[in-house]
Amino acid sequence: MYLLLLAAMRVAAPGVELATFVAVSPAEEKSSGQIVRMSADFSVVLSSGNKESTIKDIISLRRGDLIQTHLTHAPVLAEVPLPHFPNGPQLITTTGDRIAGKLMGGDGQSLKYLLSSMSRHQGINNMSEDPWKVPLSSTAVLWFTATPSDTPIEPAQYEWMAGNRNRDVFRYRNGDMDKGSLTGFDEDGRFNFKPEQGMARTLRLDELAAIGFNPSLARNRKPKGPYARIVLTNSSRLALITPTIEAGLVKGETLFGLKVAIPVSELLSLDILNGKATYLSDLKPKRVEQTGFLGVIWPWTADRTVSGKSLRVTIPLGESTYEKGLGTHPRTLLSYDLRGKYRRFEALVGFDPQATIRGCATVQVLLDGKLQDLGDRAKLKTGNAIPIRIDTQGAMELVLITDFSTAGDVGADVNWCEARLVE
Repeated sequence: MYLLLLAAMRVAAPGVELATFVAVSPAEEKSSGQIVRMSADFSVVLSSGNKESTIKDIISLRRGDLIQTHLTHAPVLAEVPLPHFPNGPQLITTTGDRIAGKLMGGDGQSLKYLLSSMSRHQGINNMSEDPWKVPLSSTAVLWFTATPSDTPIEPAQYEWMAGNRNRDVFRYRNGDMDKGSLTGFDEDGRFNFKPEQGMARTLRLDELAAIGFNPSLARNRKPKGPYARIVLTNSSRLALITPTIEAGLVKGETLFGLKVAIPVSELLSLDILNGKATYLSDLKPKRVEQTGFLGVIWPWTADRTVSGKSLRVTIPLGESTYEKGLGTHPRTLLSYDLRGKYRRFEALVGFDPQATIRGCATVQVLLDGKLQDLGDRAKLKTGNAIPIRIDTQGAMELVLITDFSTAGDVGADVNWCEARLVE
């Protein structure tokens, strides 16, 4: 049976239009419309006006919104920004899911977790009615409070969990910590805790800031074939196997084995991984060259900025946060072996708004040694990120360069968000 996330707005209210999505596929042109359905083979039917169109082998779906620009007389469709990762109470799984919500109890084998919901249109915070059952072996960290501003993205980098190999770590709100084992819950929902030393006792939720779970018991289920990564309006990130969309619901199975159904009204994006798109952050460059402006080199990073933060750029409707991409700093050259198998390269390139308000850099793309014409976009400016879309059919080598500009490397953290090769 599917567990349904009850949204604040399960159907469109009178006078409220259904959300429009932009679909990207291996075909050259993007398509947009309201989602009618998505089948297990990743074909999507979109409705626009009285016309329906089928897009095969989708790479991504993005919610869009109409904006007015000084360049157009009529409104144009722009992608809605993806929110930052959750920074309040949340559950982080061993496979990277980040689920905003509230703990409702559990036992010695699993947690009952209530996913929070947020209606963007009505601004209403509420919770789903049915808690999700999440195995302890699939849980990396459970936060009960807002995460401190200096908290690393990956739980493996948490200072308070360093050196832990075979225990649960309990972080109290006063900063103290205990190591031991979560053995279950009492009838009032408090934790039954067996410390490394001393007698077993119970812990109240209001005592705790977070729990880091025993990494030696972690189960990391990696999909063998294509799967979806979705972003919800409450900032949650979730992976789904065999995703489909029907009757206004996104259905699929989580990597921790739970079948769920989530209203499309809660969906901001859906990306297909291990499908027709290969992300550069999942590939090893065949050549890397880096030079520091004054001898200081900032190593390039995969799926993070050069300072280890989440990948963000500014788009017309605001800051948007991405899970896939490259973080670079001048001067960085990255070369990739294409083997002539891809039809195009695409990315959204811009300055990291967390690092600068006045950055300066240039970007270049070379195919088989030939510089591609990016026009004025090659001189990157602070503001909206630039979309890059280049035909790579038959090409053997792709080179990305982030280079110095007139101001050296001041504020020049450049993010290549969703940098990917499309078959």
